[in-house]
Amino acid sequence: MSRILFIGNTPLQIFISAWIKYHYFSDVEADIIIHDRLSNYLNIKKNIESLDLFDNVIVLPNQYKKTKIGKTVRILKEYIFARTRFSKGGYDKFFFANLDFFSERVYDFLKRKNQNLKVYYYEEGMGTYSKKIEYFFNLYKKPTKDNITHNNIFCKNYLFNDLNGLWLFNPDLLEWGFDKNKVFQIDRLDCNDNTFKQIVNTIFDYNEQNNEFTSKYIFFEESFYQDYNYNYDVDFINSLSELVGKENITVKIHPRNKTNRFKELGYKTNSNLTVPWEVIALNLDLSEKVLLTISSSSIVNPISMFNCEAKAFSVINCVDELPYTLKTEYGATVKNFFNYFDEISICESLNEIIE
Repeated sequence: MSRILFIGNTPLQIFISAWIKYHYFSDVEADIIIHDRLSNYLNIKKNIESLDLFDNVIVLPNQYKKTKIGKTVRILKEYIFARTRFSKGGYDKFFFANLDFFSERVYDFLKRKNQNLKVYYYEEGMGTYSKKIEYFFNLYKKPTKDNITHNNIFCKNYLFNDLNGLWLFNPDLLEWGFDKNKVFQIDRLDCNDNTFKQIVNTIFDYNEQNNEFTSKYIFFEESFYQDYNYNYDVDFINSLSELVGKENITVKIHPRNKTNRFKELGYKTNSNLTVPWEVIALNLDLSEKVLLTISSSSIVNPISMFNCEAKAFSVINCVDELPYTLKTEYGATVKNFFNYFDEISICESLNEIIE
């Protein structure tokens, strides 16, 4: 009997896993692993179990102290969990979206029981397409004397060596070397598919009556403040508000940022940080909205995943200073993505946004 295992570490991964399961494997038994690091994981688990989509929701206990000892304890716990839960096999397909220790261990134990197991890496936004991914994949290769890390010790089977395919919405944008014959293009969602819309609304407790994005201009904050104490995005929004009015701007807060800088300055921000933007966008009419960001894939995903009508701008060339990440080769990946879609413009001035 065919059975599939998905790992959904983030809300977006759960969203894409649900689409793949619903659209391609509706009649196949499947389980999904979620993390207890999700702030509302118990509700998500309960909501998924209420649907006829996945057969089992498996919660990975993954809370840990961010110290060297804490990380070591996490690795040991993940190894024990993977061995205990998956050493008996039971799956013939495995979908994952994070290159991490746990995904490697789950695959290794499943493969030991089923040498015909197929393993697929599915996308989670622009980062999946970047050349940086090739470096991380190399950490999970079969070890050599020059390549031994905690990621690939104690394994008999290796994700990178055995990968059967990539599942991407936009294969043409893939920047790193992989066999093109093993790249599968995921069909875009149909905005009029009310059945799937209800599925993801249920999973994430989304209610259209609680829509917090009523402003014309929606700016997507990124985690740069948390990572680098970056504040040039605030400067940009302040400049924009002088032209369009503070009351016409809503800032979607990045969940990793512990301080809501924009709310403190009087801007409208979202209070619910647990519903992925893709679920919100699927329920909204974006044709009258203007989506803004420095480099967030949140302006890309509604266009690339479900062909919504949207007007979007990257202000990557309008801020006075770029965060470190965008000074690396990932910055080129971002611009390639934005230039690929006609609906997205990389603006050079605020006037282009308000025209």
